[in-house]
Amino acid sequence: DKLDGVANLFESYADQFGSVEFMDDEPESEERDVLNKIKALNEELGPIKEALTRHLVAGDEDKIELADGSYVVSKVMTAQWTYSDKLEAKRIKLEEQKLDLKNAEKKEQLNGSATATFSAHVRGRAK
Repeated sequence: DKLDGVANLFESYADQFGSVEFMDDEPESEERDVLNKIKALNEELGPIKEALTRHLVAGDEDKIELADGSYVVSKVMTAQWTYSDKLEAKRIKLEEQKLDLKNAEKKEQLNGSATATFSAHVRGRAK
């Protein structure tokens, strides 16, 4: 059964992700290894996610749950709204005004009349 294979993959994903520990002597390389594992697992799960999505959308089921209840994939319905031409024209006008504002802000940044306050952030991503 295809769903048993999916369940096994999710369980192995949870096992691999849950067992990761960082070593104090080389935290950056360990962290990089973890990020690479996550990236590889996400790439492996991508086609499975697409297959599950097609299965749930095409069928009457609203969710697929692992036998032990540790993981659930659910179908979620979202609305796609279509508005009148009048409201779409307002949206376009507002977006143009936002672009004008961004351009005015950039101009003030370039001519030095705007001031900047810096704050530190940490970013990380798998390569």
